[in-house]
Amino acid sequence: MTFTIAAFTELPADTFLTLVLDRWGRRWLACGTMVISGIFSIWASVITNNVYSATLAIVGRFWVNISYNIGLQYAAEVLPTVVRAQGVALIHIMGYVASILAPFVVYLDIVSSVLPLLVLGIIGILGGLLTLLLPETLDKDLPQTLQDGEDFGKDQKMWDMPCLSKRGSTAGGHLPVVRAQQSTKFDESVHPRRNPEEQYDTKIEQIERKIAEERKRSHGSGEQMNVPRDVTLILEIFLLFTVVPSFGIVM
Repeated sequence: MTFTIAAFTELPADTFLTLVLDRWGRRWLACGTMVISGIFSIWASVITNNVYSATLAIVGRFWVNISYNIGLQYAAEVLPTVVRAQGVALIHIMGYVASILAPFVVYLDIVSSVLPLLVLGIIGILGGLLTLLLPETLDKDLPQTLQDGEDFGKDQKMWDMPCLSKRGSTAGGHLPVVRAQQSTKFDESVHPRRNPEEQYDTKIEQIERKIAEERKRSHGSGEQMNVPRDVTLILEIFLLFTVVPSFGIVM
């Protein structure tokens, strides 16, 4: 009966995720749902009443369903195009490994009835916190090459949230509009005419100058997230796929 009720959390969890995923982003949403699921799991492990404990565990299952579906989308966006297929395959392998290890978590009930949900709660909170080390992919140009994958997210801060940044950009009211004054006569002494080739070369120089300035600024600041992306991603996804199959067996 408990497993049936827990399975019914799939539809509302997926519906909720569909509404907020492209508004709140991936990173903080994944972190929040995993941490909340871990808190409910630990809470359920210390409750002696079986009804209350099962209720808390089902609520934790609801949140971990959301984090599971985020992981499927998030992994494909973080991995560079050239290794995306291999990376997704490795993630699925780690999921099967987690499914193999999940029964051992359930068997901890022989030692103590508190241990299964306690272990799952700790793993969920740890996996959620590790998610903060990953870059946000919402409204970002996804990495194509391995070098793009190494540089992806270095210009992001730990507390960057897409929903807050979008709101902050429009919170100050209307953006100032610069209106060009109309001129009835074109003065070539002030604005000399240039052929298209000169304009093209000037535009390229401006772009190269901006790229150089951005690189100097990014190397000079100490706020970039300089962590090994491949190792962090594998750890986070491994923990994610460890929690979900374990929840399915515990339920």
